[in-house]
Amino acid sequence: MITRHLHRMLALLLCSGVAAAQQQEVTLGVFAYQGERAALADWAGLASYLERSVPGYRFK
Repeated sequence: MITRHLHRMLALLLCSGVAAAQQQEVTLGVFAYQGERAALADWAGLASYLERSVPGYRFK
């Protein structure tokens, strides 16, 4: 499931056409049906992975 979301996020970033000289901030939005803490725990790994894998962007 995370892989599917990762592919979608990377596709959006690549298609956005934003050429940034400095780091851009990207906010990941998810539906927190189990509460904010659970959502943060579930998605923090994806944000960390994206920050390591996509240069020039900061994910939160």
